[in-house]
Amino acid sequence: MRTRFAMAMCLVACSNQNPSDGGGTDASVDNVTTDAPQESGKDSGTACNTLSSIGAVIPQTFVALDPVAGDGGSIAPGTYVLTAAAVYTGADGGNGPTGTSFADTLAMADAGTYERVASIIDDAGFDGSPVHQNGSFVLNGSSIQVKQTCPAGTQPFTSYDSNGTKLHLYAPAAGGNPAVMFEYTKQ
Repeated sequence: MRTRFAMAMCLVACSNQNPSDGGGTDASVDNVTTDAPQESGKDSGTACNTLSSIGAVIPQTFVALDPVAGDGGSIAPGTYVLTAAAVYTGADGGNGPTGTSFADTLAMADAGTYERVASIIDDAGFDGSPVHQNGSFVLNGSSIQVKQTCPAGTQPFTSYDSNGTKLHLYAPAAGGNPAVMFEYTKQ
């Protein structure tokens, strides 16, 4: 059987989890760890912000493509919602659902700060409880460096691209985790 996992979205405080053993998928990704907003999957506290989730629940999918890196661009201030989440399995990899879904609303300020509310739903224990986060980001060419301040944490994303309406955040394969992409659409 294939291992199912939830790869945390950008700007998320990451902590390693043990993945559940899920049903088979067509993907050729095995034995990866789960990066998740909180160990318990529970809210980090609305003390970080009071942002409301306004996006739909988006299923994450395996995509049989080689990993993509962003090419930069200007991130327009405003509210963004998650509209796609992909795990790159390589040209010979599989396609299909990962068994994990996300809801994510991101408020980006032109001063290089953000507020966020996100949730993960899967059969490994993440029940969709919201996680609120704040932080700052610095853009340099196509790279993005994020400092999550509330709660303090890390994020795996290293590159991005934006056309003012769509924002893609990318994390390369690292530490046993596959390469991923999260797409946000400005509201």
